[in-house]
Amino acid sequence: MKSLIYIILFVCLASPLFAQDAHKLLRSGNKSYESEEYNEAEITYRKALEEDNTSFTGNFNLGNSLFKQEKYQEAVKAFNNIPTLDIPDKKKAEAYHNLGNSFMQLKKYSEAVDAYKQSLLLNPGDDQTRYNYIYARKKLQKQQQQQKKDQEKDQQKKEEKQDQKKDDQQNQDQQDQQQQDKQEEEKGQQKKKQQQQQDKEKRDQQEQQEAQPQEQKMSKEQAERIMQALENEQKELMEKILKKKENKPSKTKKDW
Repeated sequence: MKSLIYIILFVCLASPLFAQDAHKLLRSGNKSYESEEYNEAEITYRKALEEDNTSFTGNFNLGNSLFKQEKYQEAVKAFNNIPTLDIPDKKKAEAYHNLGNSFMQLKKYSEAVDAYKQSLLLNPGDDQTRYNYIYARKKLQKQQQQQKKDQEKDQQKKEEKQDQKKDDQQNQDQQDQQQQDKQEEEKGQQKKKQQQQQDKEKRDQQEQQEAQPQEQKMSKEQAERIMQALENEQKELMEKILKKKENKPSKTKKDW
């Protein structure tokens, strides 16, 4: 962080065009800052800027007081206002330097590198800014490498999750297929049992029918043939009996 001593000197050498009230407020703010009463200093600097918002000292000291309170995002806003002011490049370089420091605290290393670069372009001989610039680049490189690792890790987790989901789906499909096969098998067995039962009932019915005498229906011609056959058999039988009697000698009557 750029030293506040220079800022105090700058305030003492401030242009007479500064409003008297703003000048007094800046002095009061600097006293609070030196006493490490940074919140009180912030309040006073903001009041000074209400009197003159183009004040380099007011914006710069406000940024410093916010930085000391670890209000880094607000400090960024304060330091960002300074390069737009009509001030020497060296002052702008100091603002960019402190802007880079604020970004470093926020771990916004890419923005910090850009801020330090702007400071060096305005004041190439500032060794402290050069050191911070190199340090910020190393931190940015390390951050990018870590981000790459995190992305690869996240991608790996995502792929593993997708693979696991795929495996779970395959297992579920396999279980569903096995369940379906089992149901089909049970249906087949049930159908087979039903068919066997039906076949058994059919066989029992056939056996029962065969065990009962069946009434035979015959035509008139069949009945006539049967009667004729019976008559022929009766006729042949009578002829045999008569013939047997003719050939057998008659018994002599017994003389009493």
